[in-house]
Amino acid sequence: MSSVDTQQYLICPLTLQLFNEPVTAEDGHTYERKAITEWITQHSTSPITKKFLSINRLTPNCAIKDAVEAFKQQQAQSNILPSVSIADANANAASPSTTSTSTSMMATTSTIASTATMTTILTMTSTLTMATTSTRATTSTMTSTATMTSSSMTISTSTMAPTSSSTLGSTPQMPCASAEWSSTGITITSDLDSPHDIAIDSRDNIIVADTENHRLQKYFTNGTNMTLLTDIKAPSIFIDKYDNIYVTDAFGDEVRILSSNGELITIIDGSNISGSIVNHFVFDGQPCLYVDKNNTVYISDTGNHQVIKYYPNSTSGIVVAGGKGQGPELNQLNTPYGIYVDEINEIGAIYICDLQNHRIQKWLNGANEGITVAANDDQLDSPVSILLQSTADRMVMFISSFSANHVFKWIPYEQEAQSVIAGIGGFGDEANQLDAPRGIKFDKYWNLYVADSGNNRVQKFLFNTSSCDNSD
Repeated sequence: MSSVDTQQYLICPLTLQLFNEPVTAEDGHTYERKAITEWITQHSTSPITKKFLSINRLTPNCAIKDAVEAFKQQQAQSNILPSVSIADANANAASPSTTSTSTSMMATTSTIASTATMTTILTMTSTLTMATTSTRATTSTMTSTATMTSSSMTISTSTMAPTSSSTLGSTPQMPCASAEWSSTGITITSDLDSPHDIAIDSRDNIIVADTENHRLQKYFTNGTNMTLLTDIKAPSIFIDKYDNIYVTDAFGDEVRILSSNGELITIIDGSNISGSIVNHFVFDGQPCLYVDKNNTVYISDTGNHQVIKYYPNSTSGIVVAGGKGQGPELNQLNTPYGIYVDEINEIGAIYICDLQNHRIQKWLNGANEGITVAANDDQLDSPVSILLQSTADRMVMFISSFSANHVFKWIPYEQEAQSVIAGIGGFGDEANQLDAPRGIKFDKYWNLYVADSGNNRVQKFLFNTSSCDNSD
């Protein structure tokens, strides 16, 4: 058995990570216990064969668990080549070697590591319909595990990385309330035309809605990239906990759900909306997506001035905010853009960028009207994207203002922003400036990524770790 086969054998088809508690279901396939339990609770059927499954009939797969442990032990005893990130590549380019010999060695090592990492990503990416391990694990598989090469071990190291804070469908806790970021951004890519949104998967790969180029781009951590989808005008994207990609398509007023390598899983067409005064999505600008931990999909239906919720496997959406026509009243919205759902504190509360009303509205679960948590015509001039994060004692909003050319850090109910964390230089194309910023995301290290649409680039603002050194 090849090293790649062994990698797939040790990885759950749902989480795409090494098994921790592998169990075998009635369909003959092996999954991570927590992941398949959640799946069965929501769907009742196998993600691979579509046959009925029961949580009570999950059987521990001791052979695979032993194989994973053997692999981890072998990994700990081996010299593992590091993966080369975009930042590493830039750092190497900026720091010339003292001798030609060391330069050659660095280049060779980087090439080997990059090749291994790229092979990993292209090989290990899979959909929920991928074929996976059967119940009959063999001793020979465990033997193969112990003979893996160092390059194949680099592959598994990347699969065990923590899930990105921006993809969990929950509200992770920030390091501290006084957190700060670098005032100058690093350009990740500029080969774009008005990028509207970005997302970061569990392996720190960046997916960009290259909106006016009508394509979806994926930028790998080793500096390479690929086109996932063409012929799509994608204003917004979201990645769920299984690295599936949700994309709004302004051409068809629909939402496509894709696997991590761009294969179509299903489509939400928006033609059946319960409780709405309209019968179809109208995506105008950047309708935002949010997918919670239960795979419930929230969509800001911008042209109809409402937010729609779709439960898993549902063919009809439910209006959960707005839907009373365009206007400034508390039960109305005026061109809603970015949305974020609180899954930690006020469960199900939706925070909405109410663009033309220049405010952030919070709609509690089941409410008939919203609560204004931020409003300032100068600072909140056309808010288009929002992230909600928690600290030890408070909630913090991060808001992208399209017309003010800033990303703000804002405490709910305060009259003005606490600080500007990106675009401190205002309008422009310098490293400390932004032009019509749209989507924003954090990676697992709390670095901030901004879709700087007017400058046709994606900017990265590094988290200042020292800003939390003396915090309480």
